[in-house]
Amino acid sequence: MALHGMMNAQAPFLKSYTQFCNTFEESNALTERLLKTNSRFKRFEKRTREMPESNGLDLMSYLITPVQRVPRYVYVRLHEPLSQSVARLPPLTATPIAAAA
Repeated sequence: MALHGMMNAQAPFLKSYTQFCNTFEESNALTERLLKTNSRFKRFEKRTREMPESNGLDLMSYLITPVQRVPRYVYVRLHEPLSQSVARLPPLTATPIAAAA
């Protein structure tokens, strides 16, 4: 599937993703504040972090994951075809004009 087709298929997700990214700083600040000031929230975060399913990751790690994942995915999806294309290019040789310079 072409990149534009994948992007069109993911458009509804990307709208919510954009909103998530736009409010990430506020969410992060609120989470930090609650961890410092709200003992119930701090206990909840500690209990969930200690669950085997969390792999020892805290809430802040899970909040940043979506922000990092899409740019990484786009980079990989764009970089792989480019690197394969460059690998198939013939080796560069000096042209007579460049060689004379």
